[in-house]
Amino acid sequence: MIKILIVLGAIISTVLTDFAHAEKIAEYDKKILGFVQLGMTTGKQVTSILAKNKCNVKIGKNSYNDTIYITDGHCYKLYGDPIITFVSNAMGTIVEIHIRFYSGRNFENWDYYRMDLLGIYGPKKTVSGGFHFWESGNMNIELAPKTDPDGNHKSRLVYKYEGSTYITPSSETRNLL
Repeated sequence: MIKILIVLGAIISTVLTDFAHAEKIAEYDKKILGFVQLGMTTGKQVTSILAKNKCNVKIGKNSYNDTIYITDGHCYKLYGDPIITFVSNAMGTIVEIHIRFYSGRNFENWDYYRMDLLGIYGPKKTVSGGFHFWESGNMNIELAPKTDPDGNHKSRLVYKYEGSTYITPSSETRNLL
């Protein structure tokens, strides 16, 4: 009887620990930079919140003709004086966030980001050539160390939504699904 209670206690504590960890991951999946939920937040919401926080925002287009919102990192307490780019899809929903930052002379800022991501998302998926990858829900995260031709260490952190908001089926296709 005691052995059964011990085993049951171990199972319950494992389930509760896994549930708490899943809640922590879900919490971070929802709010990147404190307010963006990939696949749900719109470009208008981003510009509104950034303006409310007195952040400069430049609106433009990327090479894929997606609308992008660029702001500097002065509104955030992030490492390496970052430039943050929010990328929206054709429906105006934010589907990517790019954080480009100075890595530091010895990649110390890059290492701060790496350690923070390990703490939030757990062990990395794969490592290749210094690149680190994580998956969390419908989101892929990439941390890439880079050195430009001038020898400056400028790295990037990319959050990318892998959900289904990017392309919507036509009414003809929808009828077939």
